[in-house]
Formats: sequence, structure tokens, C-alpha cells
Amino acid sequence: MKDEFVYSIGVWGQRHYNYLKKNSPTVINVMRMNGTLEKMSSRY
Repeated sequence: MKDEFVYSIGVWGQRHYNYLKKNSPTVINVMRMNGTLEKMSSRY
């Protein structure tokens, strides 16, 4: 899965995503498997 949706979540969403991707890649992978990663965009 690519990170195209990250640009639609705003600056703070991008920063949060990049922080998680760098420091907790397992969280990002679990969110991808659960299908909740794209829902993150509605929070920002």
C-alpha cells in the first residue's frame, strides 16, 4: 500500500503518520491490515 492518502489528511496528520511510521512501524502495519489507516484521515 502506498502513502498517497497521507496528503489528504493535512499537515498535522502527516506529521503524526510520519512519527508513527518512523517510531512504531508495527502500528502502521496493523492499521493497514485492519483497514483503519485510511480512517485516520477523518480525524485530521
